[in-house]
Amino acid sequence: NFVCHDMHGIRTRVNGGAFPADVVTLRDKSFLDRATIRDSRGIDIPYFGGQKFNRVFADAANRVDTGYRYLPFEVYSRSDFRATMGQAYDWSVKSLARLNVQAMIDAGVTQDDGSKLWLPDDPGKRISLKDGLLLWEKDLQEYGYNQGFVVR
Repeated sequence: NFVCHDMHGIRTRVNGGAFPADVVTLRDKSFLDRATIRDSRGIDIPYFGGQKFNRVFADAANRVDTGYRYLPFEVYSRSDFRATMGQAYDWSVKSLARLNVQAMIDAGVTQDDGSKLWLPDDPGKRISLKDGLLLWEKDLQEYGYNQGFVVR
């Protein structure tokens, strides 16, 4: 109640980087015009390249489909996200790490003791976000069907 209905609580939460749960804040000019976010040291840093990101978020909040309904197995869905969609994120992180180390090796960078840098393992076949999403969809359809739900 404090962080959703009490203005002091809302302000405290939003100033800490959270998204507001009230319409008053979503329409507030100072909230909408913010182009920085405060880091853990209390320093305001440009966020999303200095754009007024809260305008984008507030606009998106006004377009939320109020007809959305949670899946009857929402908890499973969210935990399954990591096992399916997460594969794409994991692949991307591993691929980027490998590319960065390879670039340093190519530039002649070595470890502090002069030894060669260790190249991370090849992340394997590319897993795109689309691949991860399709896998998540397939898995949820199978799970729902196996639990006795009609899946459309």
